[in-house]
Amino acid sequence: MESHHPGTAAPDPQLVPPILAAWLSVFRSCFTAPVWNRVLVLVAGAVLAPGQRTVTQVLRVMGLADDQHFRRYHEVLSRARWDARAIARRLLLYIIERLLPAGEVVIGIDDTIERRWGAQIKARGIYRDPVRSSKGHFVKTSGLRWLSLMVAVPIPWAGRTWALPFLTILAPSARWSQTHAKRHKTLTTWAKLAKVPLAKPLECQRRGVRRSCKPDAGCPNAALLLSPTAVLPHSTCCQVFGAMSV
Repeated sequence: MESHHPGTAAPDPQLVPPILAAWLSVFRSCFTAPVWNRVLVLVAGAVLAPGQRTVTQVLRVMGLADDQHFRRYHEVLSRARWDARAIARRLLLYIIERLLPAGEVVIGIDDTIERRWGAQIKARGIYRDPVRSSKGHFVKTSGLRWLSLMVAVPIPWAGRTWALPFLTILAPSARWSQTHAKRHKTLTTWAKLAKVPLAKPLECQRRGVRRSCKPDAGCPNAALLLSPTAVLPHSTCCQVFGAMSV
């Protein structure tokens, strides 16, 4: 949600280093002033927190365990109104601008299971455990299934290409969709839907020669994010790497 409060109070420099606020300023207009200051505190705490990065642990590290507005930080992730997809688009363009100013854009997709239990965990399902399972041994696990979208960026000082995630989409199981009278979407369907918020920002970010994105012969899933008829700017293509279980 775009902010309608231009007069934003500056974050407390004792809690949030000014350099961190400057790095994240590209996302500032996506939040209202109060929510933005809490976002900065949560990000700073997530960097410093050892072990699990829960909101409680983050606030404890930031010295706010006894803060009277403790619940307000939890509400940033539960009740505050902001558009996660708008932030994902800005993050994608920010990564490309800073780390991949020229050349092809390689988008990868992969699904991952967040192991969660409990009656209060919505959209929880039973899935194949990719870590404990093998070709001849099938292991089930309970949790949430997320589809992650990543941009492949060569990191010079690392000497390799890193897949930097910028968007995750919750992909419930077929059983959960049937139980809640929802139309089930497969991972392939979710991936196709993800192309909509991606193609336009990439085209605007890299204006140039218009060309079609053709699936690579060695990668049959290359059309998942951008269809073969999608219009892309100069030297921009889409590939998909990693195994997908549909």
